[in-house]
Amino acid sequence: MTARAAPDSPPRRGRWRPWASVLATVLILGLLMVPGPSVPDVGFDGIDFVAHVVLFGVWATAVQWEFDPPLRVLLGWAAVFALGTELLQTLAIERTFSVADIAADLTGVLLAAAGWRLLRRTSLQAGE
Repeated sequence: MTARAAPDSPPRRGRWRPWASVLATVLILGLLMVPGPSVPDVGFDGIDFVAHVVLFGVWATAVQWEFDPPLRVLLGWAAVFALGTELLQTLAIERTFSVADIAADLTGVLLAAAGWRLLRRTSLQAGE
């Protein structure tokens, strides 16, 4: 007996493996735990914000591609992950908890979610 997908769920192709979201999660955890003095100064004051937006945008894209959660679920997962990474950073050398970083993380997730939904809508309209 094989399990059937719900009628409104996206079709799965081949074997499902969450490799992209796991890779993105590990990448974020690794980069955010780098000791403060080891982070290179690139001469751009907003690089921390940009890095958080990009990292969490990539993570959100991977999660949407593999799991296709509703927006509220994606935002819930992202909020927990963002808060968790900031709490973990308090254990790293010369790293601190930052509400601004959480805001940047969620900005990246929202941008990725908007882009993902626009892409899906466009591809669905092209397929009609």
